[in-house]
Amino acid sequence: MDKAEYEYRFNNYDKKNIIKLIKQHGGKLKYPKRLMKISVYHHPNNKKNFYIRVRNEGSYITMTVKKKYKTKQFEDEYEIVVDNYEEANNILKLLGCKLKYYVEKFRETWELSGCKEVVFDEYPAASEYMEVECNTKKKLDATIKKLGLTQKDRWNGGLGDLYLELY
Repeated sequence: MDKAEYEYRFNNYDKKNIIKLIKQHGGKLKYPKRLMKISVYHHPNNKKNFYIRVRNEGSYITMTVKKKYKTKQFEDEYEIVVDNYEEANNILKLLGCKLKYYVEKFRETWELSGCKEVVFDEYPAASEYMEVECNTKKKLDATIKKLGLTQKDRWNGGLGDLYLELY
């Protein structure tokens, strides 16, 4: 099974226009803006190409491991739903994972046909950015076109990059 996470990020867009286009293409709001609590961990063997987290998404909790590759554009993502945020964090600590950071953010999630989700994320003291995630690269490219975006509009940064750009 393909575990690639086909996702693009954008930090320079017109949110009102994006939402208008989502609605024009039959999309709808799945989850209004809500607070999410996120614990991110170091790999127990100090492997730098892994991202390990537990995230309370408001209505459910996920435990996720992402593996980045030097030779692939998209990382692999393995994710399960768990029922207890604290216990999931305890399991990772028992396995030897060390807490890298804890952060809270706000997320608004939209559904759009052909796409897994379109989300708008806000971290403390940082500007909002958007992620578009689909099940294939072809669907991802078609979705960003529907939203009036291009490959040149993409932003390849993460949370750390966002803060470095701002401060």
